[in-house]
Amino acid sequence: SGMIFGTACMLDGLCDRIEAEIGEPCTVIATGGLAGMVVEHCRRKIEFSDMLLLDGLKIIWNKRHAV
Repeated sequence: SGMIFGTACMLDGLCDRIEAEIGEPCTVIATGGLAGMVVEHCRRKIEFSDMLLLDGLKIIWNKRHAV
């Protein structure tokens, strides 16, 4: 539980610092591995995408092979 809660707290803190520096809310997307389990314990809204990389590769493939 320490790893999951610790990572969730790190994400919340990192996002707070980024938003303070840029002066506006940011959109956060978590990807990969155990991200789905971590996002559940974050205090802020963090989107989860387990297919982000593959979706991006598909878009690139389709653009390069469009007829």
